[in-house]
Amino acid sequence: MIEYRAYIIGSGDLILRRLDFECPNDDAANARAKSLVNGHGVELWQGTRKVGRFEHKPEKASGPMTHKIPGGRMNPKLAR
Repeated sequence: MIEYRAYIIGSGDLILRRLDFECPNDDAANARAKSLVNGHGVELWQGTRKVGRFEHKPEKASGPMTHKIPGGRMNPKLAR
């Protein structure tokens, strides 16, 4: 088994946490590192060799638009 380190990366590339684990090869380690992506990016290292980096990709909003701003400007309604 090969020793790997996964770094959970926050905003500004700040290291939030380090996880050490063993895997039989890079493919298995990459799969494990990808599974750690949850709101933050992950960098995977084996010794001094950077194996990969996996970015957090926020989900795009789906479904119909709930409102429209006419002419690209907000038109407030006056209270009566």
